[in-house]
Amino acid sequence: MFLGKFYDKPKQEAPKKGDRADIKRPEDNLRPEGDFYRRPKEGAPVGEKRSPIKQHDNLYPEGKFYESPKKEAPQMDKRTPIRHDDNLYPEGKFYERPKEDAPLKGDRYTAKKPEDNLRPEGE
Repeated sequence: MFLGKFYDKPKQEAPKKGDRADIKRPEDNLRPEGDFYRRPKEGAPVGEKRSPIKQHDNLYPEGKFYESPKKEAPQMDKRTPIRHDDNLYPEGKFYERPKEDAPLKGDRYTAKKPEDNLRPEGE
């Protein structure tokens, strides 16, 4: 069978983390013999619909039918909200902080320089 000397087989390393082993798919020995015949495709049969059954009644309106004429909906104003008076009043005098005038456009802010609390000791 083999001619010549047989040397060492190459060493196969174990798969490392992250490596995948190759997929081994066995080959089968099943082969079809002769011609392969298929059933011819037939179209789906067309179904017939049943005609709808409408039951007839013997109810008929007597006299004339009067319908009220359609009117357009009137355009209404929006309702003003109802505001109820409350009975809560502050006791005593109410003191407010005096309002400072907001700086107008173009006025510069006066820079406030903080004073140091560090004083040199000794002479």
